[in-house]
Amino acid sequence: VDPRRDAKWAENELKAIGPIRFRQEYGAEFIGSGNTVIDEDLIQHYIKLYKQEPKYKSGIDNNLWVWEDPIYGRGKYMVVGDVARGDGNDSSAFHVIDLDRCVQVAEYEGKVDTDLFSHMLITTGTNYNDALIVIENAQQGYAVLQNLIKRQYKNLFYMTEDIKYIDEEDNIRNKMNADEKKSVPGFTTSIRTRPLIISKLEEF
Repeated sequence: VDPRRDAKWAENELKAIGPIRFRQEYGAEFIGSGNTVIDEDLIQHYIKLYKQEPKYKSGIDNNLWVWEDPIYGRGKYMVVGDVARGDGNDSSAFHVIDLDRCVQVAEYEGKVDTDLFSHMLITTGTNYNDALIVIENAQQGYAVLQNLIKRQYKNLFYMTEDIKYIDEEDNIRNKMNADEKKSVPGFTTSIRTRPLIISKLEEF
């Protein structure tokens, strides 16, 4: 109703303060702790454009969704996993990414114990050409990592203190020189690494 606030004003204000703050200031939207790195409108755009039902569902609880089967002997894959806290209120999950095309080809979400989750990771990683498995090494993640080490999964991600980016050949060297380089299995999310994660996500 303010005659000074026309389409040109809205365009300039949007550029000045960004879409999230614009919606909060002028659209009467409450945006609190749910604020995301990627704008909600863009997320909804991706959902409309790319969301599709999986080719099939499998696994003990039918919660492994598969969009593409592995291309054996060709292509590199990565399995990234997040382990539940263990209090029964959240789920463990992993995503399988085709690294050559930056495409998600499978995902799992479910409430399973760490032993079963470890078994699923190894089975899935092995099926997808011995995919690089990256697990966050916090809380229950340590139990899963120990299971993967004990079962000698051969392509487990190791992190060094000076990590700047993830490279598969570097990862193999990190594993071989774990003691010398002070590398640890899994990925540590911290105030130092979180900006790297977000920056790479925004880049992709």
